[in-house]
Amino acid sequence: MNDAILSPLFQIFGGLSFALIIGVRCMAPAALKPLWGKVAAFALIFVALGNLLLSFAARGTLSRNAELFALGGASFFVAAILIFVALLLAARQTVVTK
Repeated sequence: MNDAILSPLFQIFGGLSFALIIGVRCMAPAALKPLWGKVAAFALIFVALGNLLLSFAARGTLSRNAELFALGGASFFVAAILIFVALLLAARQTVVTK
């Protein structure tokens, strides 16, 4: 993929991620009441942060912006861990209530 496309592409993904955060807050407030919903919604912040960091990292060379690429990947990894924790909490809550 062309280097000139990567930075705007990640900027678009970042904007859509922030719009998704607002959409979840406005359209699904009942899902945010339990703890697992709050954790899953918090994970969306790290997805948006990862896209933002990758949009900054894609502007230059790999050797110059290696730290930003690493931080973007770490942000996505934290989001994946938070989603895993949210799913565990939801499964535990479902098993306990039944």
